[in-house]
Amino acid sequence: MIKGGGASLADFNFSALSFDSSIPLSGKKIFTGEKYLILNPEIESFKHLRSQIKKIIVTLGGSDTYNVTSKVIDILKNIGREATIVVGPSFDRVRLQKLNIPEGFVIKQTVQSLVAEFSNYDIAICGGGITPFEANAAGLPCIIIATELFEIPNAKYLEHLGSSLFAGYRESIDMAIFRQLSTLKITEMSQAGLSQLDTMGAQRVYDALTND
Repeated sequence: MIKGGGASLADFNFSALSFDSSIPLSGKKIFTGEKYLILNPEIESFKHLRSQIKKIIVTLGGSDTYNVTSKVIDILKNIGREATIVVGPSFDRVRLQKLNIPEGFVIKQTVQSLVAEFSNYDIAICGGGITPFEANAAGLPCIIIATELFEIPNAKYLEHLGSSLFAGYRESIDMAIFRQLSTLKITEMSQAGLSQLDTMGAQRVYDALTND
């Protein structure tokens, strides 16, 4: 996606994650929307419909600069839920110890394929970048916490699709969202992702370029 001053010089501007109408886009030809989002084709092997919430996975980036993982662990502990926590390589032994993992929680560090790992769970708690789009496309609903301001429109859009819930910005997480876990219409959320998101983005970009 091109947002800078050079955008007007571009022949093609593919802005897949452009859900904020207040941000103007420039270019000779502009393509917007999640249908141009290039997702991991591995997702196709792991698509399936979820029907209940038994297993929760938490992943908030390779570094989790703002320590949102700790907040999510505390929230889940307070509502009596357990989860698998996936952390990246920047979590050394000291940072892992500071997470203060309660009994019943599992830590996994630097999994080989997050897409494959997601297939074992019923709901994910994650940031608002590419991760929830990949999860939703595979039928895994998400509770999204925006760790950066630019993630907020992404989260709101997926909530609009019905495939995820937006639990707010990192500094003002909405606890009420987590208290609804047992009453979520998880099958409807899963189906919403499966039916509205796919892995054909690269093909659509190619078609747009070659059919010009």
